[in-house]
Amino acid sequence: MLLLRKMHGLRATGIVLCLVFSGQAHAAADVGQSEPYTLENVQQFDLKSERGQIYRVSIAFPFAKKPETGFPVIYVLDPDTAFATLVDTARAQAFSLGPAVIVGVGYPKPDTLARTFDLTPSDTDRSSLPASRFDPPYGPTGGAEHFRKFLVESVKPEVERRVAIDRNRQALFGHSFGGLFVLDTLFSAPDAFNTYVAASPSVWWSNRLLLRKARGIIQDTDGRSKRRLLVTVGLLEQSVEPFEDRAIRASTTPKDADELSAYNHGFVRNASMVDGANAIADTLDTVDDAALCVRLDEFSGEGHMSVIPAYLSRGLRFSLLSGDNSRRPNCEEP
Repeated sequence: MLLLRKMHGLRATGIVLCLVFSGQAHAAADVGQSEPYTLENVQQFDLKSERGQIYRVSIAFPFAKKPETGFPVIYVLDPDTAFATLVDTARAQAFSLGPAVIVGVGYPKPDTLARTFDLTPSDTDRSSLPASRFDPPYGPTGGAEHFRKFLVESVKPEVERRVAIDRNRQALFGHSFGGLFVLDTLFSAPDAFNTYVAASPSVWWSNRLLLRKARGIIQDTDGRSKRRLLVTVGLLEQSVEPFEDRAIRASTTPKDADELSAYNHGFVRNASMVDGANAIADTLDTVDDAALCVRLDEFSGEGHMSVIPAYLSRGLRFSLLSGDNSRRPNCEEP
């Protein structure tokens, strides 16, 4: 019996070893096989607006228990360049900043014409727009009111149906034309969100239309609940770096390169992105403290596209933390 038991033990050991080694062999066989990269705990779905435009909405859920008041939520435009970065940034800092729901709102495929229409103000004066190298120049413009209605009346209720949201902690992030839309929303529908982050906003658009609106908001703040605004810009956005010219010349013929380089230098100079961001922040800094607090952050060494990760991280802190090096003392409360 003792020998039999030992033999059974050896047999059992052999079975275990076979399973172990077969598992290792299977694992070894899987090495090198590719799989699609996905973000965990993310849902993605399409919604159609009243105009028939299809939008793709992505929701990243936190790995945390729901707070009693619900999760803070950040809606970010241009998710192709911002959503995944913001999700990873938020999750990496969740221990110190707390959990947040991240919502990206964009298109099933990149759509420049739809984006330009959706993110530009309805009172755009097309005759004031600078010359464009594209035909037709800019495409349709002035659809911000339609897009804002869709965002508020369709996207937000659908998000709230899927996850508990703290309605007192809702932020809107946008970059470039997205920053323009963020400011236009603050001026046109300030109660739609609590915190606004306008990164590299296209203040140049329509002969600085938004700057004129900013001056008007100073006279119309009675009864509004307090809102918070972060404006960011890269300090290299007002000049063309040598590496950008080299990239242009490497990508096309010498004749086309000269034309494109000249256009690029002229556009960047006339857009005056750094000056525009400062002008918006300075103008709004005179608004009644009880209605709006404003902060301007400038990033050295960053251009119009390289600034995106920097603005997302800073905007996240601004949205979820209070008292983060605020420009004004009263901007400490989220």
